[in-house]
Amino acid sequence: MQISSHKLEPEPPHIEGRETFGPLLNSLQGLSGVVILFGGTFDPPHCGHIELARAALNSFSDALLVFVPTAQNPLKLNHPGANADERLEMLCAAVAGEERMKVCPAQLRREVGNYTIDLVRALKSSSPEAEAVLLIGSDCLETLPGWRAAEELLELATPLVFQRPGKVEAATILESQVLSAKAQEKLRGALHTGQLWEISSTEIRARRARGEDCVKLVPPEVNRLMIELGLYRGEQAN
Repeated sequence: MQISSHKLEPEPPHIEGRETFGPLLNSLQGLSGVVILFGGTFDPPHCGHIELARAALNSFSDALLVFVPTAQNPLKLNHPGANADERLEMLCAAVAGEERMKVCPAQLRREVGNYTIDLVRALKSSSPEAEAVLLIGSDCLETLPGWRAAEELLELATPLVFQRPGKVEAATILESQVLSAKAQEKLRGALHTGQLWEISSTEIRARRARGEDCVKLVPPEVNRLMIELGLYRGEQAN
């Protein structure tokens, strides 16, 4: 698989009144080679997200992984506990120093729709030389048939599925899915094994609401920002 260089926009988006960490992708334009898309609310980003990203990058000799925080998960009714700027700043802090990981705020800016297919279509349109790889946790497989344009999504992007600890086995989920035979075959070929951290953003928000320490669950700079910004304190975990 041939990989070429990835181009970065020179100016990161400005977060009002706060310092930003590390280079951001100002858009999805000008990318080439393998681009692994990792979407989610990242509310907050935690060590499990970073470990999963590293595991995904280890699957390729050279690739760029792009975190794409979404404004709102279309499949969840609750709204993020931290606002868009706060989540963007925490995510930038989490990947600082990771040369092969970048953050793109296109969905936070509403330049790209919240659906995953919107993100993949945008990458294909703005960076036709890029090969889209979609990073998925095994728990997401249960809802995948209900994702917007799921079949098209699996045509445009190569899935990369990692088993989440404590969740139903991905292979078992695939047996009961209402997807085309071609889509199921592609997903089965994308399954990766390996122990990832059993940790969730919901757990971190709950710990913060109870006034408990999260220092071992999130990168140090994320922990500092949560404390500094007073995030998730006194809230009910959702």
